[in-house]
Amino acid sequence: LALRAHAEAPTQSHYEPLCGREGRSQGLSYMALFEAYMLERANDMAPATIKNLTSSAKSVAEILGGVDMKSHTRADMLGLPGTLLETRKPSTVNKVLTKVGSVVSWGVATGMIERDFTKKLTIIKGSDSDRQAFAPGQIKTIKDAVGGYLKGDWKGAALSLGVATTVVAVHEGCDR
Repeated sequence: LALRAHAEAPTQSHYEPLCGREGRSQGLSYMALFEAYMLERANDMAPATIKNLTSSAKSVAEILGGVDMKSHTRADMLGLPGTLLETRKPSTVNKVLTKVGSVVSWGVATGMIERDFTKKLTIIKGSDSDRQAFAPGQIKTIKDAVGGYLKGDWKGAALSLGVATTVVAVHEGCDR
């Protein structure tokens, strides 16, 4: 594997906040770990998934800077959720943290790193989606609009399925 160590990236001490990263040599950056993960796993992924994972990895690598994943500590990872929250909603932060956890867990499973300190980083308070279910009047409007407009067309069937799913969810008290 051709892993880049990103030796030019700033480094971080295990006991200082994410902003102070001078003075520590780097062994394996998060981005290098991610690249190794992708070399092994990308063949099983759709292009959209690869693009999404890569975007998240770049954000995380920028935050972690030169943290050496071979010797990282829990303290190195604790600042990650808060920094991500500065520009993202809690539900999005949790998705990114899940991706980070997958990469780090893979790193442990393959022996590239020894420890996984990504557990229990997810945000609990305020992480519910802000999306609102359709109101009964809105569902009726959609049903009326679909009712025969696209009969025999796959788009009509898909729209009908969406309406039926929404009706069931509202009837059962779901919030999605």
